[in-house]
Amino acid sequence: ITLKYPDLFTVEAKGKKGKIHIPVEVLLLCPSQTVTNDQMINNEQADMIKLSAAKPQIRKATTDCIVKKVGLASNNIYNFIKVEEPIKVEGMVLNKPKIVFAENKMAVLNDPRAKFPTDFNRAGKYYIAKELTNWEIVFVQGEDMPGLDKILVEEMKNNGMKAAMPATSTIVRGDLEPIFKKAKDAKRQLLFFVIKSRYNYHQQIKALEQQYDLLTQEVRAETAEKVPRQSQTRLNIVNKTNMKLGGLNYVIGSESFNKPGRLIVGFETSQRSGGNPDYPISVGFAANMLDHHQKFAGGYVFVKRDKDVFGPVIKDTLITILETTKKNRGMPNDILLYFNGVSEGQFALLNETFRQHVKDACISLSETYRPNFTIIASSKTHNERLYKSDKGQILNLEPGTVIDHTIVSPVYNEWYHASAAARQGTTKATKFTLIFTTQPAEPMWNLQQLTNDLCYDHQIVFHPVGLPVPLFIAGRYSQRGAMVLAANDGPKYKDGQVDLQETNKELGYGGKKLFETRFNA
Repeated sequence: ITLKYPDLFTVEAKGKKGKIHIPVEVLLLCPSQTVTNDQMINNEQADMIKLSAAKPQIRKATTDCIVKKVGLASNNIYNFIKVEEPIKVEGMVLNKPKIVFAENKMAVLNDPRAKFPTDFNRAGKYYIAKELTNWEIVFVQGEDMPGLDKILVEEMKNNGMKAAMPATSTIVRGDLEPIFKKAKDAKRQLLFFVIKSRYNYHQQIKALEQQYDLLTQEVRAETAEKVPRQSQTRLNIVNKTNMKLGGLNYVIGSESFNKPGRLIVGFETSQRSGGNPDYPISVGFAANMLDHHQKFAGGYVFVKRDKDVFGPVIKDTLITILETTKKNRGMPNDILLYFNGVSEGQFALLNETFRQHVKDACISLSETYRPNFTIIASSKTHNERLYKSDKGQILNLEPGTVIDHTIVSPVYNEWYHASAAARQGTTKATKFTLIFTTQPAEPMWNLQQLTNDLCYDHQIVFHPVGLPVPLFIAGRYSQRGAMVLAANDGPKYKDGQVDLQETNKELGYGGKKLFETRFNA
């Protein structure tokens, strides 16, 4: 074939004979192919979000227009379907929590100069600052950045950390494993990778982290180039480092959250669809099981693909969490469990089956152990879209907005909650449903305030996130599990069947020292 465009790039394909490179002009593009976040490069994901995001006033106008065009804007369709006008309800905006750094220095919220009222700046040094004395920065051969190590160490010290200058090493011809072997022998606390995004080593780095039980942090070289001139970039990098090492950047000063005896657990899976249908699903979990009740850590468990992916792991996972909590700060007297992505059709499952799993886990530790516990389901897959009306203008809901009447279930205690500011597009409120509690006297406003406060405990970005932190972190752990599974070419098999026990043992963090760190910060 004589190529018409010989200077165009080629596409790499993997076949039985290894990698081949095919000119793009001889290829056909198949429609409806799914591209995962991990396959996107540079800022493709951010660009896609920008293209699909719509301001609230535009989204509502578009929705209204479609309703009229398809004939839904009628009070009576075919004498059967009735469509009501949009309902107007009153909401309330919860108080923002106090954000406290070292020496009781408090961050300023509602700063009139801030673009978003929930963003806050560092008010002092880290509340619990860690030491980093034996670490290593890793570059690709020939792409090192002189002076980066000194800048990062200085930033760590400015935030209260005790940091020594790191060793440096280089990746030669894409071979990462020798880096980990040498670092393991040298008992490094952290391998800090600075790599251009085009190399796409992330999945391999995290798989080797799990294999060698060695903490890693990866920063794109394109981001690292901004470090000398952008203070916020330096801070974000070091925020993550301190959290990975077991520190705490700030604490939430909140009556609802200031209960060291309450264990808060989140379960989430982001792998319900897609991927290899023969592979198990990764269920992520996170809990405040460490030495401070506002530190969260967790992991993931591989389970069989099924309608109920949480049920098979609740008891054993909760036993592990309770044992870890007991070792670090004593047995909790109260347990709060969030399950994300549960449909209304599964509420009875949570109430009847999941509740029993929690009881069984507690009894496994002691026949007399009877803590209070509460189960809450959360979901963003509902059909309700909420807007704020301000003097006739359609705006996004203010962060902390709660609606708990009129549009909620007449059977369950429910509330809609918008925790974070929409950086672009329209806010999608999360629906929370109280499924079960042994403390019916606990007021709903306390659970609502606690949920709101938990959204501020991300620790790395200094603003609230879209879900309470145990769920937010559990979702990241679920993604990590899927990544490690893919990097290891799938699960372990026995007699032609997936061996879940061996897969979790070999590819999980349960038996690793990193389990009691926020390794996926």
